[in-house]
Amino acid sequence: MQFRLKEPLRRRIVLVDTRPGADQFLECLLSDRGLVLVGSYGSLGEVTGLKTLPEADLVIVYLPAVTDSDAKGIRDLSDRFDRPILVMTESDAAETVNTAMQAGAHSVLCTGASSDRLRSAAVSAIASHERLDAVRRRADEAERALQNRKLIERAKGILMQQRGISEEEALRELQRTSMQRNEPLPEVSRTIIAAKELLG
Repeated sequence: MQFRLKEPLRRRIVLVDTRPGADQFLECLLSDRGLVLVGSYGSLGEVTGLKTLPEADLVIVYLPAVTDSDAKGIRDLSDRFDRPILVMTESDAAETVNTAMQAGAHSVLCTGASSDRLRSAAVSAIASHERLDAVRRRADEAERALQNRKLIERAKGILMQQRGISEEEALRELQRTSMQRNEPLPEVSRTIIAAKELLG
């Protein structure tokens, strides 16, 4: 019977280690975990100043603590390059984890000697959920705004056709009716569209 050892999954990473003169321990640890270093930088500004990021599956940012300046750097990194970001920090304070997550980190790992990793993972999960929930809400609001815009445009078209008026006049008519009835423009538009469909 033959046994074949499974090759560990190798992931390419970019490392941003902001500690001055950081030793090779972290790089060795990452290599031991199957993470292949394809780029190493000493600051977030150095990375965000790049035209292109080396081809990587993950960006790991090591920060002793997450300052406002660091949060801006994480946000810039997230905006410029579409890569998962793991922030490693020595602080497990909820504020630190939240700041990193709100800035665009996808995960936070607390490495301090006294850090409670379960607590920081819980805070990280909650912050990630809140960030995704905010994105969903913005997407829903954008969808509603688009649907409302379509209703208003359609109602304007009906008024323009029925009354032989310009687009600006049709919009003013909708606004006037909205104020008189104390109803939002989309509701007034729905009423006009429903009447048109009813009467043909």
